Formats: sequence, C-alpha cells, structure tokens
Amino acid sequence: MAKKKTQIAESVEAAYEEPQQVVLGPCSEKQRMVLTDNQTDMLLIGGGAGGGKSYLALLKALNFCMTDPAARVLIVRLTYPVLKAVGGLVDESKYLYSQFGAEFKLQPLEWHFPNGAVVKFVAMPADRQEVQGWQATNIIVDEGAEFQLEDILALKERIRGARYKGKLGMIITCNPNRNSWLYQFVQYCLDPDTGVPVEGTENRTRYFIVKSGKVLWGDSHDELYENHGHGLNRDESKGRVTFKPTSFRFIPMDIYSNPILLKNNPDYLSNLLSGTRVSQLRFLHGSWTAVPEGNSNFNRSWVTMVEFAPPEVSGRVRSWDLAHSVPSETYPDPDWTAGVKMSRTKTGRYVIEHVKRDQKLTDGVVKLLIDTAHNEDGLDVPVTIPKDNGGGKAATQFFIRALAEDGITVKGIPISGHTSKMQRFLPFCSIAEAGLVDVVRGDWNEDFFVELEHFQGIRNEKNDQVDACADAFNFLAKNSNIPDFVVPDLSKASPIPTL
Repeated sequence: MAKKKTQIAESVEAAYEEPQQVVLGPCSEKQRMVLTDNQTDMLLIGGGAGGGKSYLALLKALNFCMTDPAARVLIVRLTYPVLKAVGGLVDESKYLYSQFGAEFKLQPLEWHFPNGAVVKFVAMPADRQEVQGWQATNIIVDEGAEFQLEDILALKERIRGARYKGKLGMIITCNPNRNSWLYQFVQYCLDPDTGVPVEGTENRTRYFIVKSGKVLWGDSHDELYENHGHGLNRDESKGRVTFKPTSFRFIPMDIYSNPILLKNNPDYLSNLLSGTRVSQLRFLHGSWTAVPEGNSNFNRSWVTMVEFAPPEVSGRVRSWDLAHSVPSETYPDPDWTAGVKMSRTKTGRYVIEHVKRDQKLTDGVVKLLIDTAHNEDGLDVPVTIPKDNGGGKAATQFFIRALAEDGITVKGIPISGHTSKMQRFLPFCSIAEAGLVDVVRGDWNEDFFVELEHFQGIRNEKNDQVDACADAFNFLAKNSNIPDFVVPDLSKASPIPTL
C-alpha cells in the first residue's frame, strides 16, 4: 500500500477537495489571511472561542520550516507547564510535525526537520535579560495577553537570521483582555460600544515605532514619520537609518472562522449561543471590553451621571496614588500617578468630581500635585497620599513635606500589609451598587470606568485609579459628619388635624 503524502494547501478550496493525501490548510478566508501573510512584521491573531489560533500558529511555524532550511522558530509561552500540558502546543505539534518527517527531541523540546530547520518550545524567563542570548528567524508568542509589553519588545530584538531568506517576524496569539498591553494595539479596530473588532479591519496594516519608551502609531510610514519622526533619519543616503517602523496587523478569529470545528462539533456553537449577552460578546464575538457577569465588583450602570459637582458638601478630598516613572525602552508602560477628587453631600451621596492622571518622574509628580491643588481644587480641599511605613517611608515624608510647605493640607493614608487592594476597594463598590454614587461627566470617564470594571486584584493589572478612588471614599467615610437635623418640639400641638 502506497504511503500517504502530506502537504500544506494553498487555498480554502484546496483544503476542501476530497484528498488522495493528507491536506493541511485554511478552511476559511480568515485562516487563509493568516497563513498567507508574509509581509507583516508583527501579526496578531485571536478573539472568540474556537477560532483555532494556536493550531494556525503551529501551521505558520511548519510553513517557515518547510520553505527554508535556515528557519529557527521559537514558540514561547509564559511557563513550561502550560507548554507541556495535555492538549497544549507541544502535544498538538506531535500529530502535525511528525507527518513531515520531523524528529522530536524531548529534553530540549525541539523539532528537527529533514532539511535542517528547527522549531523550539521555550518559556519566558523570569528575568527577561536572559533572552539576550536567543536568536530566531521567527518568534511565535502564544497567549500574548499574559505577557508584559517589555517581554514582547525584548523578544522582538532577538529576531534575526543571516542565512534565512524568508520573512523575519513575530506572530502573537491571544484571547481578548482589556487589562493587557495588547488593548492599546487593537483599540483602533474595536466597536466603541461592544469592544468587538469591526469587520474589515483585518485588512488594515498599521505601523509603530518605540521612541523614548512610548509606542507611537501611524497608518503609514509617511504619517508616522511626519508625526513622530523628528530627529530620526529614514534616508540611507544621509547616514545611519534610525527610523524603521514595525508593521502590525490584527486578524480577529472566532468560531465562524473555523468551519471544520462547526462541522465536527455542532453543539459547540449551540453552547456559545445559549450564553448570556456578555458571554456571547466575549466568547462568540471576541469582545475586548465586555465584563463577565459576577466577575466585576463595579458596574458603571450603578452610578448616576451629573453635569456639575455639588456646590455644598460635607466633605471633599483629592486622593492620589503615586508613581514615579515615565515610559522608557526598558519599561514602556509604567504605572500612572492618579488623583481622584471626590465629595460627600450633606444627604450622604458620594460624587466623583474629577480624575487626573499622568506619568512623570518624582519632581514632575510633586509639581503635578502642587499645581492641581493651587490652580484647580483650591487649598481648602485636603490631599491624601499613600503612607508607606516600610521601605517607602522616606518617600512618603518627602511628599508630605513638599506639599505641606507649599500650604497644602496633606494626610498620609497608611498602607496595611494585611489589607489587599481589593479589600480597600470593595466598600466603595458597595456604596456604588446601592445607588449612592454620582459621577460628573468628563473626558476622563471612560478610562476610569473601564479600570474599575476590570479590576480583579491580580498581579500586573493597572489599578492606580482604583487605589485613589478607594482612598478618597474611605477618607470621606471616616471623616463624615452626621447630617444636621432639628429635634421636633413635642410640647406643641400636632399640626396634623384630628378627625
């Protein structure tokens, strides 16, 4: 009996033909886009459940190796256990790559192809400096939302290959995550109401550079250079080139992009369609902003939007959560300094009047706090900052002294090692759910709501506004006055007529 041959199909139609051999290839237009893209420097694929993004990534790696013996492909996950798990990437690759004569070496987790090409599975080291010794023609990052932007940029620097004739580049797979670094990369293509990628944006390629630690974007090389290329050279005839944009493309995937899964597991679609509206937005349509029911401790629908801050209040405060970093090449997305201005009315309602954010070094932060107090809030509004009694005690004293000597009333809010950020935030969530919170309309609203709604109290998520909001509420609640009331004179006749 003749041995079956295996090949990679070049089109959707070829993958559906009755084969005399095993055929691996796209089964939808979206999958074809992924497999045939050989121009983009950084290709992002992912979205709803069942799109087949990880399998597509394995196919891309296979194609690199089959077409060029100099291919050296790294497939990266955050940890080794998820790489080696049953049904994980290593497990899936065994069925796929063995059909092409590749030999699997267990100890280094490598596939060696007959032509000399290599696919290696690795975990991201805890110290990203360790990747400096790596070299790959192509890097595939699986579940990229689990990584930090600094990790991705460090990996990107390791892509090179003098003998490789194919396209050097990076492929990232992901599930939507509003709190991840990827959100700023895909925000251009999302519906503002649902967070679902808009149809047609998968055909759009954007370009970015990293300058002074900031990721800067343009829809073309020329636009990017015009807006952000000051001081950079893109003309080889004028010397060393210092302007070299990275092209970026996002191809959203969902179960409709994977008709083979729909054919083999028709009940899977039924299960997705039977979910709640939010579940369908997340898992069926790949929404980046939908918050799962029961997972959010805050919901913007609980608050009342108002046009102005109340003129008369029983208390008012501006609480700051402090950071001391600006975007840099080693830390492009640092924490923010965030200040939440909140008041408490005489009837017991809490009003979020304003939120201010910025990324500055220590001197800039001091100036920000002083300018806000003098020029926006007024010196009658006290200020709070976190009070660290541990290693950060000297920094706390520095800020308190700087503000107090400038005529600003400032109080340090103790940071307890026994109280988590979530515990500090939950009392405000309770009062909001009870319908006792108003929010003044402003251009800061959306960023504020999104951070509060997505806050889970986990590592590496942005929580600067959450912490400032919690401190402001707790300060006002503990320093609130009992509302004025008049005890009725019971010695007088009742004004209610008797029948």
